Amino acid sequence: MEVEHRVRYGINHWQRLYEFMCEMDFTPHSNHGDQLQRISCPTLVFSGDRDGIIPLDQVVEQFESIPDAELLIMPGTNHFTALKKTEWLTDAIVEFIERH
Repeated sequence: MEVEHRVRYGINHWQRLYEFMCEMDFTPHSNHGDQLQRISCPTLVFSGDRDGIIPLDQVVEQFESIPDAELLIMPGTNHFTALKKTEWLTDAIVEFIERH
């Protein structure tokens, strides 16, 4: 797996991702709306309704900034939904992809 990951993404992928994340502004209501408005592909924005890291109102602001985006709020889940409700989230993503 590690070798496959290096071939696919490059040996410094995680370092570059970490540096990119460090440069982002994660203060409340910093939704990068000007950048999000430029997204032109089908986009599914999802969040748990109990996310303690990214407030739901900020998720909605981001969703509203992306043209033709779809919003999925998962009840009873937090920021780590993908780890806890893997099958449910995967089904939702596959359904989204099939529609587009």
